[in-house]
Amino acid sequence: MIAVLGEEGGVTAQQVCEATAMDKVTVSRAVRALADRGLVQRRPHDHDKRATVLSLSSEGQSIYSEIAPIALKVEAELLHALSPSEVRILSDLLERVRQAASRLGD
Repeated sequence: MIAVLGEEGGVTAQQVCEATAMDKVTVSRAVRALADRGLVQRRPHDHDKRATVLSLSSEGQSIYSEIAPIALKVEAELLHALSPSEVRILSDLLERVRQAASRLGD
């Protein structure tokens, strides 16, 4: 969730659900825990009174800024073993698995 908020900025919980394939209850609990730790801020949505906009606090942004480069480096090291075409194939296969998994809840 910190990665989504760090990359996307102000998003709703529904957008976090879509980006992470996490269910509403899991996202709600994670938001509450991160907000309690001072890492996530919540504010009312400008146009939808039912929704809340989530963003990283300065402390949350600091953690994201520290961890994101490490995660990207590890990802690059792992993918270095594959050719560019293999990376595309892997990405396509993972997307198909993600789509299949999302249909399980239907």
